[in-house]
Amino acid sequence: MQTRKTQTLELQAKLQRALEELKQSKDTCNQLLREREDSEEEIKVIILRNSELRKDLAELHVKHQEVLVHRDELLGTINSFNQCSAVFEETLIRNNELESELRDANKTIQHLEEDKKLQEFSQTQNLYEELINTPGGHALTANYQLFESIMEEVLKGFVNPAKP
Repeated sequence: MQTRKTQTLELQAKLQRALEELKQSKDTCNQLLREREDSEEEIKVIILRNSELRKDLAELHVKHQEVLVHRDELLGTINSFNQCSAVFEETLIRNNELESELRDANKTIQHLEEDKKLQEFSQTQNLYEELINTPGGHALTANYQLFESIMEEVLKGFVNPAKP
């Protein structure tokens, strides 16, 4: 009987160890289930945060695209401004050239008018001298001197005009 009692004790001890191992396994299983639940909660939080970050990233991408479009528009405006500036510079240069040509042309016209007046005076002088040299033309000498002084005054007015 002793052997039976020993066997029974051994079996009880084995059962006791098995029960303790089972309790430990149950505790470990419960611990793992709690950790799993905690991990699932953490994953949910991470997924929500990831969704928020993706939404923020999408908004930033849209804003970035808008900024790129605006930048391109500004670059187009700058290019247009630079082209207008170049045309303006060319126009100013051409305007200065034309003003210079106009001044030169006015000087030429003034010289030509002076030459014309001198030529007209010379023709009038020649005509008068022809009249004087013709028979009976000596009576006009007094009138000629008066005419000559008047013409000299007129010519002085054309050659050296009074500045207003």
